[in-house]
Amino acid sequence: MKKKNRVLPPSLLVSFGAMSVFGVLMITVKPYADSGRLLPRNNLVTELDQEVNEKLHQANQESQTGVRVFNYITDFGGGVWIRKLAIYVALGLVIVPCWQVIFRGKRIDVPVWGLLLSIVWIFVLLLGEVLNVELKDYVMRSRPPYHEAAHAFGYSFPSGHSMGAFIAYGMLAYLLTLTIPQRRIQIAVVTLLGSIVLLVGFSRMYLGAHWFSDVIGGFAAGAVWLGFCIGLVEAPRVFLRSAAKSRMAQTSLADLIPDPSVPSPEIVISEKTV
Repeated sequence: MKKKNRVLPPSLLVSFGAMSVFGVLMITVKPYADSGRLLPRNNLVTELDQEVNEKLHQANQESQTGVRVFNYITDFGGGVWIRKLAIYVALGLVIVPCWQVIFRGKRIDVPVWGLLLSIVWIFVLLLGEVLNVELKDYVMRSRPPYHEAAHAFGYSFPSGHSMGAFIAYGMLAYLLTLTIPQRRIQIAVVTLLGSIVLLVGFSRMYLGAHWFSDVIGGFAAGAVWLGFCIGLVEAPRVFLRSAAKSRMAQTSLADLIPDPSVPSPEIVISEKTV
């Protein structure tokens, strides 16, 4: 009997792939020490950063409307809005299941799962923010020369807005796809939230707060953490589904096996006389 090959969950595969991307970028942009000073590296990635930064700064200076629009968009990845979103979603994960039990007759364990998911949601966002700070302190990369106009401070790599948006909206998309059965609506939700993430990342470059590689690094770091956390959530769900299927299979098999305590019906063969 052949054994089935066990494959890692897709979220963990994404996490490992993103880890490779982040590692390469971190090595490429991390300043090197020379006589006690940290000096920026000069390579293809940093040269691309310089080119993108100059072009976007020129566009920034030519369009005040663009600055206003992207100042508004960038707030969707800021700490203030992400914390508000965390509270709203956590409350929704508790209140909606309770409403379903009271008014729609759902099972009583539904609010328990909602509470567990709300705890996981807060845990993912909170530790994601802490992880970003630790990564910035480790890499210690300076921001672009025009970052003060964007009211940005601290180190640059990886982008906190980009990483926070990827984790928050990525986790929100995952939670929504768990509750929405329609495939088309799932795709629409993921597309909408993914677009917000991309716009937040672009806004950080347009406003001069981050280099291009900072944003890509923020997305990669967010994918590492989000993929790992979704993998942890999926593991017990897959185990419970497998256990339920196994019990159903055993029950079906038991129905096919006759009970020895129940006598078999006698077969009577009538003889016809000619």
